[in-house]
Amino acid sequence: MHDMDNKTVSILVCIVYFACLIGAGIYGMLKNKKASDYLVAGRKLNLLLTTATLAAVQIGAGIILGGAETGATWGIWPGMYYALGCGGGLILAGILVAHRMRDEEGYVPMDIFEKRFGQNKWVRIWAWLSNVPSMLGIFVAQMLACGSILAGFGVPFGTGVLMCSIVILIYSSIGGMWGVVLGDFVQIAIMTVGIPVAAVASLLKLSATGISPMSIYNTPFIPDGLFTKFIYLVVPFLLAISVSYDAFMRYQSAKDAKTARLGCILAGIFVIIFGIFASTIGAVARIIFPEMEEGLFAAMVMNSLHPVAAGIVLAAVLAAAMSSGNCLLISM
Repeated sequence: MHDMDNKTVSILVCIVYFACLIGAGIYGMLKNKKASDYLVAGRKLNLLLTTATLAAVQIGAGIILGGAETGATWGIWPGMYYALGCGGGLILAGILVAHRMRDEEGYVPMDIFEKRFGQNKWVRIWAWLSNVPSMLGIFVAQMLACGSILAGFGVPFGTGVLMCSIVILIYSSIGGMWGVVLGDFVQIAIMTVGIPVAAVASLLKLSATGISPMSIYNTPFIPDGLFTKFIYLVVPFLLAISVSYDAFMRYQSAKDAKTARLGCILAGIFVIIFGIFASTIGAVARIIFPEMEEGLFAAMVMNSLHPVAAGIVLAAVLAAAMSSGNCLLISM
């Protein structure tokens, strides 16, 4: 009964949080006076907002939930490989291309292709094919992850996917990039507190069982047999993020090239740190809940934090999972 009460509280918190996201979309709608306001927030984002929105788009289901599950299966360091790839990709984007592309003042990667190769419909079609289908796949994967999280609270999987899809459609379509950025900022603010606190609380629970928390960190960075997995989870993202829709539209929203560059670098560092926290939660959860097959992150958060705090953190993770798809909706 107590467990049911905790789940009910967390679900209610999620509903309130989603209502706030829709409110952010409405506020963003009021700030939109022209097309550039809707598509790239008027190119007015300061360093704080630029960093937050770039970090939020990467810290979604893959890094938080996937990192926790991988950390539970293979250990803490393999659990942060994906975060290392995404964070490293943002850092490389900041060092190499973000400032240059920001100076071009395009809206989507296709605009850069067009400027470089001329106004040719085949070039634009090729650029579309090289970006949008993969983003659709990512979007669907993130929505499925949202459904999985809510399923842990007793919400039917299909209902959870539909609910999250409707929320992202509403706040992205009515608020444009301003709505997205404000939602991202709230997500990052909550997770900046919630995820580290959940990780520390998890380590304290582990310590209470008589196991040294340092034991989970005393493992090889690349365990035997996992070098291929390391390459697979790190290298592609180091190269792809620079021109991905989600990152591209966000550093186009920065107020200038310097802000875009520094925002990418800081966001990349932030992502890597969060990957370590998420993997820590998963690695501890595997020891605390040895019989559990999936949903380890949600279980650990629910058992480490107050139900209201747990609900807020899980809602922020849900919303962050949506962030990878909202720019696609705007750009289309």
